Amino acid sequence: MKIYKRAHELYNSTEFRNLRRELMQSRADSDGVLRCAYCGKPLLKDFETIAHHIEEITAANLNNPEITLNPSNIDLVHLKCHNEIHGRFAYKTSKVYLIHGAPLAGKTTFVQSVKSRGDLVVDIDLIWQAVTGGELYDKPNALINNVFAIYGELLNHVKMRLGNWQTAYIITAEPRKAKRERIVAETNAEAIYIPADRDECLRRLENDSARTNVCDLWAGYINNYFDNVEF
Repeated sequence: MKIYKRAHELYNSTEFRNLRRELMQSRADSDGVLRCAYCGKPLLKDFETIAHHIEEITAANLNNPEITLNPSNIDLVHLKCHNEIHGRFAYKTSKVYLIHGAPLAGKTTFVQSVKSRGDLVVDIDLIWQAVTGGELYDKPNALINNVFAIYGELLNHVKMRLGNWQTAYIITAEPRKAKRERIVAETNAEAIYIPADRDECLRRLENDSARTNVCDLWAGYINNYFDNVEF
């Protein structure tokens, strides 16, 4: 077994991902439906299925496979349920998720569906809107340094666990694997990929009235992502 130094290394490892996949297959019922161990409702999407350790992962047991890789110590739950579990039982550790995928893949929509009041959301599109005080997807070049300074400061808050938030979500359309992995390592995050193909993202763009005035710009973002994405 590989020696892990931080929890994100375990959660993002091939070993743990394979175990999670095996549990998802073995715990589905005869109709192929997998249900959340917390609320009992179906787990409909791969990316919303979280492998929750019943006995919490700590620095002391991080490399103990009887805790980390023991199926009897792992429940499969919705991400939103996972947040409720941590809030209800007052877990000490703050949880960070890196939500990544193409522009218009549905990353922000997903986070809005699972976050709780008081969670920290680092979304550069929302920072742009706050700084410009205008339309959501207006990004004047004159303000780019200000926007990225705020973004960097919020990432530092996540890294240092500043504040009283329980869960933080970092939303990114970063196509480069090395840069995503650096953010994961620096923030001790668990990565969640929101899948969508190029055609689907471009169709969503065509139907998005909020981006009508910047449609060509966002088509460029989408194409750049798929031309350069690394997994």
